[in-house]
Amino acid sequence: MKADIETGKNILAEALKNPVASNRDIVFHYSRDHRMERASQDVNNLNDGVVRKPAVFGIFTSTRSHGVLFISIIVLCAFITIIARMTGGVYKLDGNNISVSAMRYEGATFVVFKKTFMEDAYTGPVDIAVSPSDAKGDSSDVSSVFTWRVYFTPDDEDFPVSIPLDARKLTALLRTETKSISMKIKVE
Repeated sequence: MKADIETGKNILAEALKNPVASNRDIVFHYSRDHRMERASQDVNNLNDGVVRKPAVFGIFTSTRSHGVLFISIIVLCAFITIIARMTGGVYKLDGNNISVSAMRYEGATFVVFKKTFMEDAYTGPVDIAVSPSDAKGDSSDVSSVFTWRVYFTPDDEDFPVSIPLDARKLTALLRTETKSISMKIKVE
């Protein structure tokens, strides 16, 4: 082992005494034409100044990972839309879940408020006011406001109401002793 170390020291000392001539240049062989022959068509198009604008759909699906991400976003949006349409409008009023549906039949509008009782939810009187809405969702005619009072009990309940008008959109206000909610109702 000592002999190997001594041999290494001798080689190093010899290299330091007689360095390699530095006047020798390294020659590089570079041919742009040869490189461009082997390049892809996209690189050749960029070199020639031909720029192809990708289509909108092509941007989202240019690679496999972009395509998978794009499809995932589409599926997620569709799933959210379906869930939103299936659940409809569910509102909370003092711990009770309230959903509403409405339909027209022979000049009258039928509205059904469905209450789902939750633990420690409000029980007692609830005032309900319903009026037709214009295209902006504002209740324009105060004389067409229909009001009544119902009583929430600790059970799941339905409160059906018939309103003698033919409206496409309604605005409803539900008010307890401490809280109130407003909801827009689309009549089917």
